[in-house]
Amino acid sequence: MDQDSRTDVSTRNVFMRPASSEDDAAYAALLTAETPDRPTTAEDLRLEREGRAPGEVHERMLLLDGDDPVAAYDLGTPRSGGSDRLSVRLSVLPGQRGQGHEERLLAHALDRTRALGFSTLDAGAREDDALLAFYLRHGFRELDRMWGSVLDVRAFDPARFGSFVARSREHGITLRALTDTPGDETFMRRHYDATVEMLADVPAARPFEPWPFELWLRRARLSPNLLTDGTFLAFDGEEIVGVTELLRSSRPHTVQTGLTAVRRPWRRLGVAQTLKLAAAAYARERGHHFVRTMNHGVNRPMLSINEAMGFVKEPAWVNVTTDV
Repeated sequence: MDQDSRTDVSTRNVFMRPASSEDDAAYAALLTAETPDRPTTAEDLRLEREGRAPGEVHERMLLLDGDDPVAAYDLGTPRSGGSDRLSVRLSVLPGQRGQGHEERLLAHALDRTRALGFSTLDAGAREDDALLAFYLRHGFRELDRMWGSVLDVRAFDPARFGSFVARSREHGITLRALTDTPGDETFMRRHYDATVEMLADVPAARPFEPWPFELWLRRARLSPNLLTDGTFLAFDGEEIVGVTELLRSSRPHTVQTGLTAVRRPWRRLGVAQTLKLAAAAYARERGHHFVRTMNHGVNRPMLSINEAMGFVKEPAWVNVTTDV
């Protein structure tokens, strides 16, 4: 792709061009205007760029009206991996929707997906967003749904769940914050192996594709967004049997849950609930108001735990896909 090319997309002075790192501030402002409850900064985009693996596809196109970005797409290798598909995010300023920008960007993204030799393009939108209907009208089909849900830790009463903590202790389970575990490569590889085993068991629409160890280190274990003192590992002796991760969130007064999971032989012992309680206590003690999590709709066991604790569901995020 010619990095200096401009593509006319209307009779007005509206054109597309590739974005560079110099456009991070403008692109972040566009994303924030589109989803003000989840603000994005140029620093967020820098960290995202540094977290990409060698060989991963990534292209970003801006649609400008004069000098002002009014829409964009972000096309690249899905974070979950995948050798046969790409993922696209379309973003349009609220006041610019319905003017044909979505069609122009999607057509360009589909062309690029084909040109790069991929057979499938994934996308997504909230179930209450008109963008979902747009995707479905243009040949996408629903793949699965993910539920965001939020717990107000200020009102949460952990005493109701004391029996789960007692049960896990009876079976010899202990918790340690990640900051209280060894930082050497040997332990990190044990942590990685346990994480891969647990992720492979998380119900999802697509088969799990693990990141290589070095990529996991960069994106997960050593990520600046990971709250290492709020991420807890469950142990049976020295065996890692479960985990719950907390991450920084762009939402005010909120922390985001990453992976919460337990290895199969240690399930139904109260371990997952104990981990969730530790995360909620951490959030409350440090003055956060909310813990937010995301779960696949087919992951009923974890959804049930969240519902029992009082997590309140948000509109679902709908993942869609199309063959190109």
